[in-house]
Amino acid sequence: MKNILPGTLLLSSGGKINLFLEIHGKRKDGYHLLESLFLPIPEPRDYLTINILGHGQGLADFTTNSSDLNQDDNTLTKAYTIYAVKTGFQPRISLYLEKGIPSGAGLGGGSADAALLLGWLQKHNPKPLGKAALKCLGLAIGADVPFFLDPRPSLVRGIGEIIEPVPMETENLWFVLVCPKIFVSSTWAFKQWDQSLTENAPEDKCHSSYFRCPLKVANSLESVVFKAWPKLGLIKKQLLTCGAQAAGMSGSGSSLFGIFSDLDQADQAAKKMHGLEKNQVFGPFLPGTG
Repeated sequence: MKNILPGTLLLSSGGKINLFLEIHGKRKDGYHLLESLFLPIPEPRDYLTINILGHGQGLADFTTNSSDLNQDDNTLTKAYTIYAVKTGFQPRISLYLEKGIPSGAGLGGGSADAALLLGWLQKHNPKPLGKAALKCLGLAIGADVPFFLDPRPSLVRGIGEIIEPVPMETENLWFVLVCPKIFVSSTWAFKQWDQSLTENAPEDKCHSSYFRCPLKVANSLESVVFKAWPKLGLIKKQLLTCGAQAAGMSGSGSSLFGIFSDLDQADQAAKKMHGLEKNQVFGPFLPGTG
């Protein structure tokens, strides 16, 4: 294997929000069938430092500033191992991840990190994988990884494998993102949604809102997540009270976003949301880039 020259490289990625998320069923293997509009966002961000050690093979070390991550079993170590097994390319490197994207927030930070590393490995592999093979490999790491291999506004369906880029007119829309200090497990959220169906619970229409076509804002998981954490439903209402023309939860939570057509109003809303309970608040920002 050709050695890569020693050195240090810093990579960075933002996350995504689900403008809408609808659950359309469940496969026999337990995976849920979804339809969602993914929108890359510029903040918050994760930073991945790759130290290239030169001669030798294999991942030497992985460290992070996040206490939420298992240092031996995470999306980055999985990405390196799966790529090495698939291609035989396993440069000698160490990794340091500085987490800025909160875990358990529905923003896809772990998937974004894996996609960063896969992209770097592809770039330096003398025999890189084809796009389809890389996408399949990413899906084995996490359902959102294929999207982050080429993050742009996209309609995502199936279990994350069907990705259709879509044109989005968001140049005059300002987003404010609120990240409470609440960790929501996606596995738990989908399990609760399954259970709600067996209980014949009435559909909760109050969690859907519409901004302007095609910017529908709705999330099938809001009703079960808000039931467990009423604070999240309150934050959504506060965003609307602050002037958001639509607001919603991203992924399985716990982050919530508001969409504003006026920058000054968005800025005032961000300041107010930060002061309410010292939530992490990001924006106002224009979406569409990660």
